[in-house]
Amino acid sequence: MAQPSNPGIIKGCIIGPIVTIIVLILVVVIAAVVLVNLTPDQIGIADIELFEGETLRTLGLADVKLKDVFSFIKTLMNPSEEDIVLNPVNEEQEKGTADTAIENSSVAKKEDGTIDYSSIVTDKIIYPTTQEITYKDTTLAYIFNQMVSDGAESSDEAIKYLQDLDAKINEVTISKNGESWTLRVVASIETTAIAADVNATLDEMGVGGFISLPEKVYAVSYSTLILGEDGLKTESQSLKINDSDSPISKAIMKVLAKKADETAEKEGQEVDTSENVVNEEIGKAFVSVVTNLGKPIAIQEHALVVETYTE
Repeated sequence: MAQPSNPGIIKGCIIGPIVTIIVLILVVVIAAVVLVNLTPDQIGIADIELFEGETLRTLGLADVKLKDVFSFIKTLMNPSEEDIVLNPVNEEQEKGTADTAIENSSVAKKEDGTIDYSSIVTDKIIYPTTQEITYKDTTLAYIFNQMVSDGAESSDEAIKYLQDLDAKINEVTISKNGESWTLRVVASIETTAIAADVNATLDEMGVGGFISLPEKVYAVSYSTLILGEDGLKTESQSLKINDSDSPISKAIMKVLAKKADETAEKEGQEVDTSENVVNEEIGKAFVSVVTNLGKPIAIQEHALVVETYTE
């Protein structure tokens, strides 16, 4: 399977396509405001090129009512963390829980004596004796975020993928779904560094009163969590922007993938940036977190059980 492009490529193109597609669609919608109950196909604008060969039809929006397109955009550009992060982390509490579980192991320490969580990315932690430790999903979310946001560039490709997006892990949830287990990971990506410039541009285009770039966008990953003879692994289900299933969200995912493809081609890279591949990187990063804490031996509702490694 082709590897994802350099994560910096994706970070660099993630906001541009979102703004471009939303502004262009808004212009079409506003121009056709009197026809809000009709679809682009019905009023004959579904095949007008928006940019780089893309049309409302190729983006999957030809049969969506214009009023619904506008509603989707407003929702997408005003994410509510409370509605998206359903299993939030109490950082102070989870830090104490994580530190207690790990401190008697071989984990590396920083100069100030605190645990260096970034060291767990590449090194399994060793304990004096074998024991079973149950990690709540909120504790795993805290550890996961520490690995990503520690500051040291990781040698683990999946973790580095998230680091290069400047992502923060807001949530990890493990839940039973019928006969299988679902892993939900929420990662927020800050946009404040470019928000002022983008919002000024939107104002100049005359659509600033309708939308503004949010301070964060949320990537919400859903995967199937599997524990078998070959260890812990994930299988991609879906990746959503702001946990939205709307056609706009899917259109943005398509544009992001295409943009990353084009950039990678210019740099001579082989790339596959489909939704599943991006989602697989998030799953791999989570598995990196867990398997270096111990050997996974059981999945539970909102928890994972590991058996510690010994010398």
